[in-house]
Amino acid sequence: DDKFKYITLITQLYPEENKNRLNEIVRSIQYNINNPEISEIILLVETSNDQKLQKYKTLFYNCDKVNFVIDEKRLTYSQAITYAKIHNNPESIYLLSNNDCFFTKDISLIKKVDMANGKRMLCFTRKDLTKDNIIIPAVETGVSRPDYKFSTEFEINASEKVIEKKFIDLTSQDAWAFSLDYSPTFECDIPLGTFNCEAGFTIDNHISGIELFNLIKYCSCIHIHSTNLRRSSAIDDHSFFNAIFK
Repeated sequence: DDKFKYITLITQLYPEENKNRLNEIVRSIQYNINNPEISEIILLVETSNDQKLQKYKTLFYNCDKVNFVIDEKRLTYSQAITYAKIHNNPESIYLLSNNDCFFTKDISLIKKVDMANGKRMLCFTRKDLTKDNIIIPAVETGVSRPDYKFSTEFEINASEKVIEKKFIDLTSQDAWAFSLDYSPTFECDIPLGTFNCEAGFTIDNHISGIELFNLIKYCSCIHIHSTNLRRSSAIDDHSFFNAIFK
């Protein structure tokens, strides 16, 4: 039986100057808007005024269930949890996601999970959507290599990665789900989309006694990032060490 009536998605739209990369982000958010299993979307728009907000709104259609919110900084875990508290719907499970990922109808399964009075956290390791619109296990990006080309569009040979079985593992997640009564006791003011942010968040949840379940087998979290465009700022202030990699 469903334990929750609704799914509320929390994600962010930030200024992206590269049009191809922006199109990937907008496409992903629009797919989530179109998903009938997602009841409401809290879309935090990184901008400074209402005029710019109105411009960003024109990127989307059928937005009745989207709550556009001005926010002048990059979304963090703690901020997302705060917005869930403000939203304050105990009948909803809250889904926090990187903005270049979308969910299929099987996301409805998270409504059936007993969240143990806020003591459980759901995680989602992504899959990749190729340029040919084929869904594959997410391949390694090579972002930790010293020769990675930041601020540049380039193509990764996904077929080669699949043959060599160079996939990301369960320690990498792009989305999380929690109930309204989830209240972390640790500092989690970590911006989403920064290198190994999920590792730090996951480790601290585990240490503080939160049960973690990765639902990659049951719910598809699909990543659109064929441009492979990434900014070096995503790793500048973050360690490459992932303590739960093994």
